[in-house]
Amino acid sequence: MMLPFTSRIGHASLRLLLIAVFGLGSIAVFSGTGGTHVYADTTIAVTTASDLTICTTVTSLRCAITTANSNISSTTRINFQSGLSIISVSSPLTLSNSSQPITIDGQISGSSGFQGATEIDGGSKTQILNISAGTVVLVNLTFTNGYASQSSASNGLGGAIAATSNTTLNISN
Repeated sequence: MMLPFTSRIGHASLRLLLIAVFGLGSIAVFSGTGGTHVYADTTIAVTTASDLTICTTVTSLRCAITTANSNISSTTRINFQSGLSIISVSSPLTLSNSSQPITIDGQISGSSGFQGATEIDGGSKTQILNISAGTVVLVNLTFTNGYASQSSASNGLGGAIAATSNTTLNISN
């Protein structure tokens, strides 16, 4: 599988935050000031809004996450090609790299700078993110229409994000 990505050293400042996850896919983020920094050795650009599992000429968010999960030698930053403001998913995106942090940065930039955040939509049919291991940093993302079945909701699993106890999750807007 050939994925278009570039290797570089990057830097982003994040803000310390408190997070509350509510049922059926809503997420509230409250941020303050802090000094968390993320360095990325590998950057993968998402080039399509389609939820592809096999990527040869374009890279979906699912393919970018699969590549990031297998990257045990360096940190990974996933960002989005200009014009991709809504990404729809048909099943949960699983983040499971216990060796290296993964950052997903949904910043939409335009000629006047920051224009907004990328939206990841579960279509009211699926949970959006399942974080089963490692450190994950989510920046400038909006999660909409996530779904948690009655049994998963009663077990504390959210429709937007489910994270196991052996993970670190940082969210910034």
